[in-house]
Amino acid sequence: MSGIKVRQIIFFLSIILLSVSVNIKLTKAEDVNMQDYMSKYSSLSNDNIITTKNDDGSWSIKKTDDGDFKVLQLTDVHLSAGDVYTERNKKAMDAVYTIVEQEGPDLIEMTGDYVFAMPYTDPAQDYETFKMCVAFMDKLGVPWIWTFGNHDHDFFDRYSDEQVHAMLDTSNTLIKYDINYNVDGYTNGEFRLYNSDDTLNRILISLDSHDYVSDNDYDYVHDNQVAWYENVINNDKKLFGEDVQSFVYTHIPLMEYNDAWNAFQAGDTRAEYILGTKREDVCCSSFRGKLGTSMSNLKSTQAIFCGHDHLNDYMIKYCGVIYAYSKSIDYSAYVDIEYKTEQRGATMLTLNYDGVDYDITSIKLTDIQNTSNSYSNDIKPTNTISTNGLKLDSDGIWRYYVNGILDSTYTGMALNEYGWWYVTDGVIDFSYTGMALNEYGWWYMTNGVVDFDYTGMAENEYGWWYITNGALDLSYTGMALNKYNWWYMRNGAVDFDYTGMAENEYGWWYITNGALDFNYTGMALNEYGWWYMANGALDLSYTGIAQNEYGSWYMTNGRVNFRYTEKVKDNNGVWQVNNGFAINQVKN
Repeated sequence: MSGIKVRQIIFFLSIILLSVSVNIKLTKAEDVNMQDYMSKYSSLSNDNIITTKNDDGSWSIKKTDDGDFKVLQLTDVHLSAGDVYTERNKKAMDAVYTIVEQEGPDLIEMTGDYVFAMPYTDPAQDYETFKMCVAFMDKLGVPWIWTFGNHDHDFFDRYSDEQVHAMLDTSNTLIKYDINYNVDGYTNGEFRLYNSDDTLNRILISLDSHDYVSDNDYDYVHDNQVAWYENVINNDKKLFGEDVQSFVYTHIPLMEYNDAWNAFQAGDTRAEYILGTKREDVCCSSFRGKLGTSMSNLKSTQAIFCGHDHLNDYMIKYCGVIYAYSKSIDYSAYVDIEYKTEQRGATMLTLNYDGVDYDITSIKLTDIQNTSNSYSNDIKPTNTISTNGLKLDSDGIWRYYVNGILDSTYTGMALNEYGWWYVTDGVIDFSYTGMALNEYGWWYMTNGVVDFDYTGMAENEYGWWYITNGALDLSYTGMALNKYNWWYMRNGAVDFDYTGMAENEYGWWYITNGALDFNYTGMALNEYGWWYMANGALDLSYTGIAQNEYGSWYMTNGRVNFRYTEKVKDNNGVWQVNNGFAINQVKN
């Protein structure tokens, strides 16, 4: 079954599930009004950017203060019409606001599927959704580029070119579709970033990847777009020098994203793994466009960024270009994605003032939402004052009262106007450090108060748990450290049944019964292949024969080399290796 068919099935399943879980009301255009909700958002502009449309159609984007240029990629927000999506729209906008507020970008690149046109709505209704989208982004106050995705095309294909131009012209987005541009797509554009001293920082290029070639295949960046891209790069080299760096943004991944992953898996030296995970198929076109080859040949573009595949967030450098997925925002398009957290976030491209060095950072929403003052899906309890609860007595001691009577038997959490506190025998216990329970869940307390800055392991009477920003995090799966060892956590708890490889910020390790096993030496398997472990750690220096339950294997730089066919000699004799599998022919 093709990738696009699977995606369509997922899309319609999501609609069906929503339809049976709520009473869907087809909202009239005039009813789709998020203005009251959006009134809580304030502008996040720091007024440090000047944008100018050049005569050649490019944009000049000048930073008026010193320092690095921060470009935030957001993708697959999927705002949609209809009452059934109202709460999901709110969550998506809150997520965007949280990220923008916390990261403080100079420029935002929205790489597609911002609008989510629904099959049961009419164009007039969807137009209200469009107005909601642009009103929200414009209100943020940060200059933004909208590079269309396939669902944006689902929406805009209902209108003429002239109407699209007029609609985009109502927004502050830097993409202003030119119907005479003579290049396929709505959102192709060149953006020249300048430092405060008017020196060129970098070039950003937006390329429209369209929607579908057929019912069974996604579209791609067309040949005339590649020719336009090449002309832009060659012209910029003449203007700014051969070493000018550029970065490309699009929506649908190129076929090279799949090539890069497969090359990395095969141990191809042309592929350098950077970060992230492949959680679903690369849903690209079956047509191999010319853009990937062109980027490698011209040696200007350092990285290409896409969205589209909501669960993939890996980055791999392949043939000289970084192929980077961004985390998505989506709360609507995939079945149950509202409840997934690992892939939700954004990508920050930080461009140094010098025009040479840069940094790409993957931003996970759950890592920042509970530390912000933004309109996020925050789980912190709301402070309220009640006639029951904590009261500051005249002796300066906070005590716990029930119906005005001191409850000296109460031990647990209690709320006052300053936060949640731990109470022992009716009095705030400033000496208490550990986990505690209230009606909102388990929390980590430091010196008697919820510690929203704490992330790590903590213990209660039921075992060891993972805490994120002060709250028990049942979504966390990975390694964590306590005073005894590193442990493998699954769904927020130590998984004593787990034996195998796991990753932390220091690399890959071998886990036995939930604990890091420094005594283990041998082969181990993860999602990337078979590896050699020495004293519990991944040993990338190991080359030789190793054994697992399936036989003997030849390893190169710590990994089974399935391409190796030759005889190998070691202390155990001579081995005949065929495609990595080793047979001992002569034993010493």
